[in-house]
Amino acid sequence: MEIRDNRKVKRNIILGSIVLVAMAAAVYFSFFYPPSGKQVTGTIAPAARYRAEQIGKADVKVEETDITRWTQTAEFDHLSKDPAARKLFTNAAFRSALANDAVRDALRNAAVRDALANSAVR
Repeated sequence: MEIRDNRKVKRNIILGSIVLVAMAAAVYFSFFYPPSGKQVTGTIAPAARYRAEQIGKADVKVEETDITRWTQTAEFDHLSKDPAARKLFTNAAFRSALANDAVRDALRNAAVRDALANSAVR
């Protein structure tokens, strides 16, 4: 008999605990859920995204300069792919010589350019 009474007591304790948890959940959800006021965060409205018109040819203005024309020539393509030319242009002494005004003035002179183009000078 005593064993049956212990089982009944344990069963009553378990059932009482379940009922107590269910009542606590019912009280919580009836008074505190869903949160309101300052406890609520987030947005209800959809996000405002930036919308702009498609860019057209008239919107992009590119001026054609001597440099842009030169970069589209076969000579530029050959120089950019030639390993010897690339090594020359990365040489600090060559770059400092090109930065010198006297050298640039000499290269502007037609006679100097003709002499450099002559195969006997090379």
